Amino acid sequence: MIVLVTASGARLLEAYHFRSFALQTTLSSTDLAAQAEAAVFTLAGDGHAWVQLAWLRRQPAAADPGWRTQLERMVEQARPYGWISADGRAVRAHVEIVA
Repeated sequence: MIVLVTASGARLLEAYHFRSFALQTTLSSTDLAAQAEAAVFTLAGDGHAWVQLAWLRRQPAAADPGWRTQLERMVEQARPYGWISADGRAVRAHVEIVA
């Protein structure tokens, strides 16, 4: 799953690919920090971002009950690794700056 962040906002790509999770952007690190919205993601400062699960659950793919089940399975599998925030509201994503 990829959260693509551009100057016009964030959107979900590869929604059915649950084996990896990343935040990709074409923005510079400075511009990405300016684009960060607490309702979508926050930057962790260590090359990672915290993507809000509520935002993911509002994506068009969430209309599919199978997708929602897979998302919740992904969250439970990520939890033991510390990839779910302490409050349970966000999932950790690698930040990848792409051309």
